[in-house]
Amino acid sequence: MTQEPCLWTKAREELPQEVRDWLQTISGSLGLELTATQQLDQIIGHARQKQDQLEKNHRSFVIETTNHKWDLGQYFDRMVHWLDKFKGIGDVASSFDPLHSALPWAAFRFVLQAILAGKEHTDSLVRLLSLIPHFVFSGYVLEFVYTQQSIRFKQGTKVADVGAKSIINLEEQLVKLYVSIFDALWYGHLAQTRNKTKQRIVALFHFREPTDLLDGLKAQHQQVIQCGEECRRISDLGMSFEYINLLEELQGSVADLDGHVLKVLIWVDEQERNRTLTKISGVLFRKHHEEIKRKRTEGTSGSGKTFLISRVIDYCVDNAQDDEAIAFFYCKRDEGTRREPQDILQSILRQLSTTSKQSQTGTIHRALRGVPDRLEAMGTTFDIPNCQRLISMVTKDYSRTNIIVDALDECDKDSRWELLEALAAITNENHGVRLFVSSRTDDDIQRHFQQEPIIKIFAADNSDDINLFVRQRLSQDSRWNDLAPHVHRDIESVFRNKSEGMFQWAALQVKQLSQAASWNESSLKSHLSGAPKGLEALYAIIWHQIEQRSQYERQQAKNAIQWVLCALKPLPTVDLSTMMQINPEANIIGPIEKLSDREIQSICGNLLILDKRLRVWRFCHLSALEYIEKNHYSLTEAHYHASVCSLKFLQRGLRPSSLLSRNGSPSQEYGAVTPSRKTRAAVWDSSLVRNDYIILHGLRHVGQADSPAITNTELACQVRQFLGSTGPQSPTFQAWKSILSTLKYHKPHQTGFVSLVSPPLEVAAIFGLFHSLRDWWDTLDTSVENNSSALALAIRFKNEKIWKHLIERGFGINTGSPRPLTVAIKSNYTTAFETLINANSDTVHAESASGLYSPDYLLNIAAWNSNTSLILFLVKELGADVNSRLSGMSALIKALE
Repeated sequence: MTQEPCLWTKAREELPQEVRDWLQTISGSLGLELTATQQLDQIIGHARQKQDQLEKNHRSFVIETTNHKWDLGQYFDRMVHWLDKFKGIGDVASSFDPLHSALPWAAFRFVLQAILAGKEHTDSLVRLLSLIPHFVFSGYVLEFVYTQQSIRFKQGTKVADVGAKSIINLEEQLVKLYVSIFDALWYGHLAQTRNKTKQRIVALFHFREPTDLLDGLKAQHQQVIQCGEECRRISDLGMSFEYINLLEELQGSVADLDGHVLKVLIWVDEQERNRTLTKISGVLFRKHHEEIKRKRTEGTSGSGKTFLISRVIDYCVDNAQDDEAIAFFYCKRDEGTRREPQDILQSILRQLSTTSKQSQTGTIHRALRGVPDRLEAMGTTFDIPNCQRLISMVTKDYSRTNIIVDALDECDKDSRWELLEALAAITNENHGVRLFVSSRTDDDIQRHFQQEPIIKIFAADNSDDINLFVRQRLSQDSRWNDLAPHVHRDIESVFRNKSEGMFQWAALQVKQLSQAASWNESSLKSHLSGAPKGLEALYAIIWHQIEQRSQYERQQAKNAIQWVLCALKPLPTVDLSTMMQINPEANIIGPIEKLSDREIQSICGNLLILDKRLRVWRFCHLSALEYIEKNHYSLTEAHYHASVCSLKFLQRGLRPSSLLSRNGSPSQEYGAVTPSRKTRAAVWDSSLVRNDYIILHGLRHVGQADSPAITNTELACQVRQFLGSTGPQSPTFQAWKSILSTLKYHKPHQTGFVSLVSPPLEVAAIFGLFHSLRDWWDTLDTSVENNSSALALAIRFKNEKIWKHLIERGFGINTGSPRPLTVAIKSNYTTAFETLINANSDTVHAESASGLYSPDYLLNIAAWNSNTSLILFLVKELGADVNSRLSGMSALIKALE
């Protein structure tokens, strides 16, 4: 760009005469002796002065109306932020004609003073004015880098021509942006100088609202940014780091221009951001949504409510404003990470780490940066209290937050009250949070939402949709058109009456009709008349067909169904194929054959299906799972089945090893050196296919099945046989620990705490094996400290029956490292903490005065978890210092937050 005329001059020449006269008057009245930088200092001073005035008068920065809330404080902060950015470039007067370079800032200062002195349009005009420095900054940077410098284009006339055209296009768009800025300032002037009646008439008939002006400015600003990017792509300019840094300032999305986003979202390194988000939650929420959308497009049956919710999610995402955030979650009963309240809240927190429009950028809410590392340093995790606190914190910075939860009834029934309470607390703390939930009419869920607006959808409402579904699917068969119209109507009537509004029933019957050899009126009526009414009757027929098979196939089907019912993670074919061939009633495990997907589905009568994208097995529909639980196996019974099968399989596959001594430590043959991974893995019998799921999760199933009813059962016998005793360990148990230590991938939380030297009783404390080993706990010698960590481990994993029993017997209260009291504090486990205190736990032995578990360290953990009772105890009883620091913050400051 040449010095004469500058782009601001061109913009001014395109303005109406009255606007040019106004600008001329301002430039004369305000004087030209100040540089633009000096004028910026005055503008910043005016903004800060207004803030101080509001604070002295004890007036809030927040203006609330029925429909919205404006935070003037953030507008002033944003205004000063971009003014400082502009100043940081240098004295801009040296880059522009002195006469015209001051004009934007002179007019800006004039309007700002008028707005701050007046009372009309304060909210919307301050918002509009707060963004103008950003627009001016963007224009200046692009002018300075591309139009005032000597740009070298790549060799070739055509490229040079394209480069010249790009510069011209950029200049044209910059002029339009500057005209829009002057237009906005002129509007601000008129809004403050006309009397109230004229203001309303002008706003109604002649001028756009401030929000419309702002939308136009944003759109034009985006055009300018895109033109700048085009110049950058085709230029071969050897830029200095200063130029590159200036251009990086412009990379923020337009979303940064609105609301509180600029203040709370920060740019972080992509690797750091991905690591932070992954540690918050690894649930593939977006993949779940895309899977539902795909099924919705294909017309897959059995997911009607979920399809509706997916459309609600799409609508919210498509219509989200720049400063709004959205989180959604599809609960699924047969997937561990999609039914637990903590996993659901973690996924919601991850999605709320930024706004909806910023989700694909490198930004993250500043409150979440470094949180995973701080939690790990404190020995805690993203548990429900932490998730609730962090979600409440970040949602307060968004103008609106939509949280959508599908199939809430599929959340774990015993613990979903924790999710309901957390979501209620979040919505009560922030009125900008909106919660949308789909669920069946379970009693606890109905009671919780009885005061909230509810839309009820009944299966009968689906009759027209089912008719359409049947016509579309059956008409794909050429034989459909050969049938008389009255036959069409009769078929649709049968589907409508017998399906009871369930698409799954209709889909199964359509599939059977399509496979029928004959399609005449008599055969079709015969087939449909014999079809059961309702899904439960249909499942009963399928189960009856399974019962009619050979004993071998019948047992395989029942094995598979129970494993999928209680699986702690979705099972792929390779795992399920092995599991369904383990007979819990047989003393000997025979050869394991590899079954194909088709064979498994056929054996199970289509009650189980393979998810073709995830390659894991699940029930064909939630109603099928519910039928099994209601009529055949409860979840506890399924866990019992999996437990017996797992222990028998482990005892068959694990071979006695000389690697470990009887107490579990490395044998003298290897000295103090732990055997190599290859040597430790050799304990598995190569003639039997290895199943890592059973190795990792087998004892977790035993813990889930633990109840008074199993005290004298085969499972209790199998557990004792597997572990050995409280003293000598069984060879199988030693071999299990050995092979467990060789598995490289991520272990479940409990299994990760098992080491080569873990004694049986400590492993029992980890997995919650109480009733199956009740005689062990009752006869435990309290004078022996071989199992000194059992109490602490039971507290860590919240196995209440075990730790209460041990405390009642006075076992291990002041032993182990870390001490049980320390573990209760670190786990934020108030119930265990209070029980230990009431049991006269020796506070002197809580921990040493310094080090990893010092009182000061524990105080910071308690403050982070906002646990008042623990804080008071640590300060009063253990003398913890409230000014001690952890992660750069004292416990006192954290508690005050």
